[in-house]
Amino acid sequence: MIRRPPRPTPFPSTTLFRSGDPLAAVGAYDSGPGPVTSIFPGASGAYFYTVAASATDALVAVDQSFSSVFRSGAWNAVARGGVLTPDGKLILVLANSLHIIDAATNTDLAQVITGNDPNDVAVSINSRYAFVLSPNSRLLYQVDLTTYAVTKTLQIPGQSTAVAVGSDANVYVSGTNRIYVIDPVTLTKTAEIALNGLPNKLYFTPDGHYAVATNQTPITGASAWVFDLATD
Repeated sequence: MIRRPPRPTPFPSTTLFRSGDPLAAVGAYDSGPGPVTSIFPGASGAYFYTVAASATDALVAVDQSFSSVFRSGAWNAVARGGVLTPDGKLILVLANSLHIIDAATNTDLAQVITGNDPNDVAVSINSRYAFVLSPNSRLLYQVDLTTYAVTKTLQIPGQSTAVAVGSDANVYVSGTNRIYVIDPVTLTKTAEIALNGLPNKLYFTPDGHYAVATNQTPITGASAWVFDLATD
């Protein structure tokens, strides 16, 4: 999936839900103005969240009947993406800064400055840290989710596109001709995977053995890569 900066639109977006087998639409709701950049269920499955590329109603939550239970209102910045922490307690949304939201009450707990227009966020397996990537600042930020403060930064050279956390707990940053492997606690580079191209976000197989990423510059020779994390 090629990640590009979303283009805001004044028209509302509609999010459709479909059942599995047979595939059929089961509901829809207004997910706010602007294209949806992220969608995920709450920890209990009672709620569904969408993040839209809009300065208004960037975060929308609905219940299982697709009735709205929360709308964030104006944040005065276009939302770039969001994620639920693995423990289900916090919702993290990138809208110029990192918004940290209590998933139980939909309360905005804190806003943490993480560079110039950060574009991607990932969370450590133990839900202790958020990792926010700001390609414009060429920095990866480690944010402590207990103190709501930036604790470390790491310079990422060249162009970067995305950040992900593998089942091995390592942080993976996709950048120009490289995948950087980073220790989640010390925020230091422990390895680099060399390649020719500009990889997008890594996605991992359930067993954690392999990762895949598409190439933003397929003219360099590859449309996508498969990485054996046991050897790469």
